[in-house]
Amino acid sequence: MADDELKRQFGSIVSRAKEALSEVREAVVRTSQIGKLKIDVALLRREQEKAFARLGARVFEMVEDGELSPPEQLEPLLQAVRHLARQIEEEEAELAEVEGT
Repeated sequence: MADDELKRQFGSIVSRAKEALSEVREAVVRTSQIGKLKIDVALLRREQEKAFARLGARVFEMVEDGELSPPEQLEPLLQAVRHLARQIEEEEAELAEVEGT
């Protein structure tokens, strides 16, 4: 009888261990899927940001070339881009001067 009880208890322990391992495996798979999806979303957001930047650059170019008349609300943004472009030119000129010495 003690032998049967020991076998039953051992079988129960093995069964619980298998269940625990299965739960751990499922948790690992789920965590892995979540991580992959988060990376995928981050990559898509980065691509979207690049597309927005290209769109903005093209719209700015069209405005500057007179091909597009922007709404008044965009004027502060356009002025900011123009100001940054002037600052870049000034810094590049200073860099060229310093490098030339």
